[in-house]
Amino acid sequence: MDTNDSPKVVAEFSYRHEAEMAEGFLRDGGIDAMLEINDAGSTHVGMSTASPARLWVRSDDHARAVQVLLAARIDVSQSSYPAALLPMPWRFSTSHVAR
Repeated sequence: MDTNDSPKVVAEFSYRHEAEMAEGFLRDGGIDAMLEINDAGSTHVGMSTASPARLWVRSDDHARAVQVLLAARIDVSQSSYPAALLPMPWRFSTSHVAR
């Protein structure tokens, strides 16, 4: 994976539905995105307040992703969550991304 393809968090959300909506805006804009949500498959919705839902994009798509989210009036958090902690074996590849 190129350095420019390394994942970067574009936004963090307290609620799963907000993160899923933001991911949809990015996908509609042609930007590959991945959600990291630790809420036990939405069975423990309150867990997301302790561990926010993170929306990941490729580093080289980050600036455009911010523009898309801001145009959709979605609050964008500039998280510094390290890409090294991204759960493996996830990579930006259509074979691994659920649509």
